[in-house]
Amino acid sequence: MDKRKNNRKAVWSLALGFCTILFACLAGLPAIVLGVLALYEISRKRKQLKGELLAVAGIVMGIVCNFLCTPIAWALLIPAIQALRAAISP
Repeated sequence: MDKRKNNRKAVWSLALGFCTILFACLAGLPAIVLGVLALYEISRKRKQLKGELLAVAGIVMGIVCNFLCTPIAWALLIPAIQALRAAISP
């Protein structure tokens, strides 16, 4: 029986990775940062903590969703800015 505890940052990284799908880029960066911090902590306290796969999954989901959401956000934002400029200009 493995008595090591899951690193909380690794769990939050995975949770924020899933939230990146719903909240676009807002949760991606925190998922990546928490995943990296979790991997660092787990490597330092190998006998007490586990959750490497959770942290890696959170990092991967954060990166993939950020790369997918950024072009989509720009594709939606550019026409809105152009319409605003057209409405403002005399």
